[in-house]
Amino acid sequence: MGSRSFDSGKATVSGRKYSKCVILPANENMVPEALEKRNQNWTVRTRVANDLIIQVGDSSFQLHKLAMVSKSEYLNRLVFQKRSNGAKDTLPKIQIESFPGGSEIFELVVKFCYGMKVDLTASNIAPVHCAAHFLEMSDDLEQGNLISKTEAFLSFVLFSAWKDIFRVLKSCEPISLWAMKLQILQRCSDAIAWKASIHPKLFTLRENDAISLNVLANDAENLKHKGIAENWWFEDVSCLRIDHFVEVIKSIKKKGVLRVKTGWIMRSLLDRKMDFWTRKSAKTSNPPSTESDNRKFD
Repeated sequence: MGSRSFDSGKATVSGRKYSKCVILPANENMVPEALEKRNQNWTVRTRVANDLIIQVGDSSFQLHKLAMVSKSEYLNRLVFQKRSNGAKDTLPKIQIESFPGGSEIFELVVKFCYGMKVDLTASNIAPVHCAAHFLEMSDDLEQGNLISKTEAFLSFVLFSAWKDIFRVLKSCEPISLWAMKLQILQRCSDAIAWKASIHPKLFTLRENDAISLNVLANDAENLKHKGIAENWWFEDVSCLRIDHFVEVIKSIKKKGVLRVKTGWIMRSLLDRKMDFWTRKSAKTSNPPSTESDNRKFD
């Protein structure tokens, strides 16, 4: 897929099997010697003593005010409030509730703030982008801050590989409210609709297309082969979570790609879900074998 650069070489986008962005270290006055983890505690080691603790979920991060507040308006505001309130703590502690992506994503944010290399992929770009907005990491504080970096790569991903869009949507499931607020869900839906409108001829019709789309016998008789071929995208779209599925279908209908009635789509989706739960129920309802009855549980 080649490579792309953003902002004078501070970030590069490279792709092999999947879309990937590597944010390379910028020139920083506070160079980290190590990012250490012990149990749920993270510590950034530099020549300067840690003077800030940030708690994200069950994880604690011992950091430095300068590195964090210089890129985050949100943290800048909280640290200033503690100072204004006359807090005398040697190590002021900030508790962050409901952080998008949790401690795993906050770790990537910390690396960015300290100028470490950060790997962005289709599977983490959405939560990192949401985290950047949560922390208010805009270019008003520093040119090439995390919001602009993630926005550039998110746009790149949405116009690259088909499967990458679904990886982005999958990563949006735990952060649905943020994904909707920042229109990531809508952008993914529009990207799928756009790709569905320009690529149907790349897919050849096979005799089992109706089966792969889980079409009932009666429905299959009412569908023309051409219509099935034009709806090649349905197999992937039908695997989405129901609310994401609905948004994608809306975008596809607006684009004028849809060649079958919405009722058929919903019946086909329901058939998929019912078949899945029927098979799952059959597995769990089978009586255990004699051998399994003799198992010992600690």
